[in-house]
Amino acid sequence: MATKARNGYPLMDIQQYRSGFSEPNQEWIWSSFGSSQENLHYYSFFGYIGYNSSGSNVRLYPKCISKELFEKIPRSDIRKTLFLNPEGYSYNTTTGVADAPLKAKAFELFPDIYPTSTAYAYMQFKFKAQDMPGVGHLNHFRSSEMYLIEAEAKYHLNDHTGARQTLETLNKESGRNPSYICDKADVSLLEEIKLYRAIELWGEGFDWFDLKRWGDSLTRKSFADGGNFVGVLAVTRTPMEGNHWTWRIPIRETDYNNAID
Repeated sequence: MATKARNGYPLMDIQQYRSGFSEPNQEWIWSSFGSSQENLHYYSFFGYIGYNSSGSNVRLYPKCISKELFEKIPRSDIRKTLFLNPEGYSYNTTTGVADAPLKAKAFELFPDIYPTSTAYAYMQFKFKAQDMPGVGHLNHFRSSEMYLIEAEAKYHLNDHTGARQTLETLNKESGRNPSYICDKADVSLLEEIKLYRAIELWGEGFDWFDLKRWGDSLTRKSFADGGNFVGVLAVTRTPMEGNHWTWRIPIRETDYNNAID
């Protein structure tokens, strides 16, 4: 089904990949409309994540990739350039706030960052608002996800060669990483698929569902432990906790809504 779903939706090129994920292109299969005339202002997706947003959620606390995931992205991969690399610079190792030279680098790389914004190590440049404070079309799924679904399905069907070829199509043939070669096998191949789901789909809302279905723990390391999460957010949670990560419909809704059986 994933193969059929992506038919007619070729992968975006590198220029499109770097354009902000706020304008539909040939890779997008389904998305929500967004415009300056019809938007949710500060409550929109891009008002919370778009690196150039004028919203305080972004100006004060730009969204960042985890240090561990960032370090797993190969240097030859263009997706690594969508995050602020602090290598060779200094930043506050309690909060992640960039020192002046690293902040200057961020504004040099992406001049459209809102002028009063704070820069953080590992901040993201994948998502960009088209207009203020957070206007943009919101992608729901695209053909890249279909390739990843296909690779995972082939792995579980013991078609490991097919899974590797699918990963190479997504990563190498698309130009995302011209040097990419998949030589993984067995459990290592599944871990490779998981890794590239995290890299390719970063910020698009898949981690929670992926970890839940795989039964994998959510692990966030503090700066002291080699990560880049502030202490209060540096936690480890497993899908076995908290009602198995299952959202329950409130009793009041089931009691008074006749449409729910």
